Amino acid sequence: MDAVKVFLTTQVVIGVLGRDLTVRLLEISRAGCLLESSHPVPAGTVGSLVVEVQGTAYVDRLRVARCDVIAGAGDRHHLGAQFLSLYTPGDKSLRHYVAERAAEVEGTLSFWSTPHNDVRRI
Repeated sequence: MDAVKVFLTTQVVIGVLGRDLTVRLLEISRAGCLLESSHPVPAGTVGSLVVEVQGTAYVDRLRVARCDVIAGAGDRHHLGAQFLSLYTPGDKSLRHYVAERAAEVEGTLSFWSTPHNDVRRI
């Protein structure tokens, strides 16, 4: 038996498979966001969302709650996702950024009224 087979039969092997997926940010709140994707993403998928705003990248972990085909839009999908509270939001957290903007505009999120196309990774 070669070394790889011995390793696989005697060790617990855990791996993470990831991929980058470009999505469009349609809506965002302190609890989650609505994304548009050209690929389906199964409900339950966990990932990181990176949004660049004025040269600063904001990141948060999220879980896809639903994935719906957009009627009449070909192979486009709406992804409803909720932010995961795995840690206290830091300065570069999307949740932190949204909370600050909401406070600045007295509870409205007018900054997010137009979709952002510079969202990467989920």
